[in-house]
Amino acid sequence: MNTNTIQKHFAKIGAHIVFEDMVPARQQWWASPAPIDYSLDVQSSQSGREQFVFSVSKAFSSDIDMQVLQSLPADRSLLTLVVNSEGRRERFLCGFDEREWFVAAVPGTASTVVDAKEALKPSAVIDAQVYHRLKAKDRNRRHNKAYIRQGEWFFVPVEDVDFAPFQILQNEPISRGRGSKPHIVKELVRSNGETVYVNWNSGEVLTVAQYNKRIKANPSKRIGWQVSRRNPEVYARGTVRHPDHKTVKLRGWHKVLMNTENQTSAMQNVAFLD
Repeated sequence: MNTNTIQKHFAKIGAHIVFEDMVPARQQWWASPAPIDYSLDVQSSQSGREQFVFSVSKAFSSDIDMQVLQSLPADRSLLTLVVNSEGRRERFLCGFDEREWFVAAVPGTASTVVDAKEALKPSAVIDAQVYHRLKAKDRNRRHNKAYIRQGEWFFVPVEDVDFAPFQILQNEPISRGRGSKPHIVKELVRSNGETVYVNWNSGEVLTVAQYNKRIKANPSKRIGWQVSRRNPEVYARGTVRHPDHKTVKLRGWHKVLMNTENQTSAMQNVAFLD
């Protein structure tokens, strides 16, 4: 792994990356059934500057390789390829989005930044792009005819949907879990899906059975949990707020779709979550 070359690519997009040994505590935080051999993170340095951190477990240090497939300075983004200790090839899009640096695990075999951004879009977003005949230069704008994007969330306008007042939740959080900071939606409707309990502070998600078992054993642990639904159909209207992104306003109902990071095995190696 040529760390000097990698650092030069990150510098071209205005970023800094450091390489370090992974501490065991980080592996425990992810609570993975198998050891994690590396992670790619965004952290603040002692000076307060955000930087990318590539951490590798000492046990696998000689087996891990990283390279940059493409860097686009004008777009402030690049695509990396990491070969893990088992020889699996995993891709990560690194870049700057509105107010901060980000890392996103990319499904598939993208070889360019543009391919990676397309791979992160759910099929309904791709269909909307085709329907509206978006030109290539417009497909990755945060706001276009097909969708509005805020971070990892896409909002696709829909017609001919209506909901009763009792179905509409006010100032409701949406989150991909695992410690990510929720986006707050002014008006939200969830339908279908599985009922779960979410602790927004820790990002932990429990099924109804798991929650009831834990609370029965210790009723004092009931505090901090909120009922939500996993994998539902979600519709949003009004403002969507998040501390790291500009507030967007959805005029009319939009279907809410998360990017495709959850389709990758590499997502467990992304230590920084929005």
